[in-house]
Amino acid sequence: MAKCDHSLDRLAPPSDHLQRATQFLTKVPSPQFEILDRPWVAFFEKRQKDLQFLTRSEAPHNQQSRLDRERNPPTVNTKVYVWSRGSDGKFERHIVCKRENEETLSHYRTSQKVYNSFWDEWDCCYSFADPSAAEVETGCSDSDEDDLNLPEAPIETMPAPLASENPSSSPPPTTAPTPPTVEQPVMRWVPRFRAPDRAHTYDVQTYPATEILHHFYGFVPPIPVPKRHPHQATLSEKDFRLFAAMVNEDGLDEGFRDSTIMQYCHKFVKGLQKNATPPNELFDLAIGNPKCIRGINHVRFLRKRGTNLISLVLPVPNVPWDLTVTNAIDVLFLCRLGASMTELELCYVLLQRGVQFHTLLPISSRDARPSSIPPTILPIRGAGYVFTATDYDAYIQERAALLRNTRIRRAALMTGGIVWHVVISEVSFPEALHGPTTASTIHGHGRFMPSPKSDYNYCDDTLSESEAEAISGRIYCYTGIRLSLLFFRHRY
Repeated sequence: MAKCDHSLDRLAPPSDHLQRATQFLTKVPSPQFEILDRPWVAFFEKRQKDLQFLTRSEAPHNQQSRLDRERNPPTVNTKVYVWSRGSDGKFERHIVCKRENEETLSHYRTSQKVYNSFWDEWDCCYSFADPSAAEVETGCSDSDEDDLNLPEAPIETMPAPLASENPSSSPPPTTAPTPPTVEQPVMRWVPRFRAPDRAHTYDVQTYPATEILHHFYGFVPPIPVPKRHPHQATLSEKDFRLFAAMVNEDGLDEGFRDSTIMQYCHKFVKGLQKNATPPNELFDLAIGNPKCIRGINHVRFLRKRGTNLISLVLPVPNVPWDLTVTNAIDVLFLCRLGASMTELELCYVLLQRGVQFHTLLPISSRDARPSSIPPTILPIRGAGYVFTATDYDAYIQERAALLRNTRIRRAALMTGGIVWHVVISEVSFPEALHGPTTASTIHGHGRFMPSPKSDYNYCDDTLSESEAEAISGRIYCYTGIRLSLLFFRHRY
């Protein structure tokens, strides 16, 4: 009606008023738009803070391996994580299947992926790149597949500091590092043993074999180490093979085999094989030994929790939880580590070795009450069923679905044993270093035990029996005669 009656045009507002009503000029943007959606910034800052503690007690061979990885970052035998938006529009960090590592890394440019040599992990995201930077890509194609139309933002990366550097000397860089160029092939580091003089005190970390023998069996070298053993024995190839198998080494360096310290190691192992006590001067549990474990400070801070748990409660803790192990052998292992190591450093060593431990956090009984964990249904096969590679692929998918749960990931890593061995390639160590998840502290899906303080309980993440069996690959197979069980042999 109004379109036909032009007499109403005089009632319309002026065009400049309409323009001002439909245009908005915001001189000061809202704070919520100033904060970019970059969760990886806080993530990398937290990682950098942890490394300031962890690199202090890094063993020489671990440091050399880390330096080798920095010069030549792996692309296959490593962990690759991708940051992508989830169903809620927020960025989430997901691990990539190991067989897809190399292909995934090839999809990202240099500025869109960051490698952490300490944790041996890649983090990839298209939004890592800085669109204002004029980057010259080397070895990457300029096809349309690489130039995806995704929002980009600069990243503040936190590369792992070297052990010789002062962690607090300089702030981390704010631009993504470029992968190192390797002109010479990186050779595998093989430690070379040098015969010490009379004034030398041998460090058990000089060689991995003596480090393992010290941490797990209590071997300590004499002080000082003489140039020649007073009762030198002729060792056969069988003796060397048995010793290498005992310390889980593929082989022994020739310099170490012919050294004086090898003679003492053989004498120590020989005492263990006879179900006798090794010589007092080589055993840290012997009274009178200069390095007797009774004199270690950590022994004074051990506290018993429940019936079979032992906690290490340091006088000046760095974390709100108590590091707890499950048996006396693991307690000795903790005490033999560096006396100046923090709880984070100790946890990292336990994770490396696959030793079971807990991080008991005291919480109010009013905050969370124990609740049962929903059972995981294990697969069942009927009589006469023939297993194929499809069953293994199905197991891999089911395990990946379980490991999407943060509580299960963390608890599986701290369980040790076969479960630890299965998930170590898919779960990042830092996930276990920062205490129980909200699944335990809020929802009560964890391990609870009474605390000496009234109205408080200790809690930690844990696996239910069915979850541990599902991760290990347990399948019920009915044979028609009796119930048998099948465990997949994992491909590593």
